[in-house]
Amino acid sequence: MPYRKKKIDKLIKDAIAANPEAANDDKVLFAEVWARELAESGTSVTVKQLLWILTHVSNPESITRRRRLLHNMQIISYSKDADSRRFKQFKEHRDEYSHQ
Repeated sequence: MPYRKKKIDKLIKDAIAANPEAANDDKVLFAEVWARELAESGTSVTVKQLLWILTHVSNPESITRRRRLLHNMQIISYSKDADSRRFKQFKEHRDEYSHQ
């Protein structure tokens, strides 16, 4: 498993250990994970601040789901670079989980 995925796995496990509600609520999980990532980069933001923000904005999955729908309806287009990146990530994910 690539380093980035292992790091994200650890961040998720740490977040749920610190706040069990993160296992049940995506916004809590995002706030916990992002606060840890931002702290690693030297940015000081609390889980409470991030959670407040996340409860006042659209859900990330809803945004990406709607973007995909608009793309499938040919209302928007992806750049060739973005399309290549997404396809590469799809293949990596598929290959990783197809051997289990």
